Amino acid sequence: LHRHMSTLSPAVESVLDTLSTTSTTDFGSDSVQSSLDRLLPLENSLNEFLTKVTQLRQAFVEVLASDQDMSEMYLTSQKETGHRRRRDEHEEVEMMLENYLKQVDAVHNELTAILRAVKSTENVTQIRLDAMRNRVLRLEVYLNIATMSLTSGGLVAGLFGMNLLSGLEESPYAFPAVAMVALSVAVLAFRGVLGLLRYKRVFR
Repeated sequence: LHRHMSTLSPAVESVLDTLSTTSTTDFGSDSVQSSLDRLLPLENSLNEFLTKVTQLRQAFVEVLASDQDMSEMYLTSQKETGHRRRRDEHEEVEMMLENYLKQVDAVHNELTAILRAVKSTENVTQIRLDAMRNRVLRLEVYLNIATMSLTSGGLVAGLFGMNLLSGLEESPYAFPAVAMVALSVAVLAFRGVLGLLRYKRVFR
């Protein structure tokens, strides 16, 4: 048990340390991705090991609860004397089993603590990933609003760019005026849509 625990524990602690000490901005790095890929197999191994330790602990508890089972473990004494010990004569076996049970309990408690740490790290990791996803979605909303605003501003330029006479073809002030109007429409559209989304509490 201790040998298997000494193999699993450092690997899990290394992964948890990488995930817990990495900042949110560096969460897409190769080391974090590698740690995330290793976390699930390690958690599965811990759960399988915990199941085996729990079953072993239950077996010790059941044997310690049975005086007859413990007295029948004196096989050498039974072979030498030719008869079994009394049901209450099992002090040595009981002490040995209690010692083993303490060691199993220690491994069980350590496994439980590590699994709690793994679960907590998974929750924190999920929160960080959600925060990154929200930032990406926020940027995408900004880009979509900007694209729509530039399109609305381009509508003004498109109207004046048609092959129709408007009387402004010869005016030296027509181009800067139309450019200012198009830019103003784009800015107003951007701020208007953003303000509407904030008013509706869809966007902050």
